[in-house]
Amino acid sequence: MKRNYKIIFLYVIGIILTITALFQAIDKNYLAFFPLVCAIIFFIRAWRIK
Repeated sequence: MKRNYKIIFLYVIGIILTITALFQAIDKNYLAFFPLVCAIIFFIRAWRIK
């Protein structure tokens, strides 16, 4: 079974950015939008590669 490491990498980066956005949102930091938008972009790119 061949694994596409680029998809796995994009999903891992997306998860890390989502967690970062979550912690910044809990602190009510306005910078939470940047990691959240980046996470959405990474998830969409990984989904399109499939």
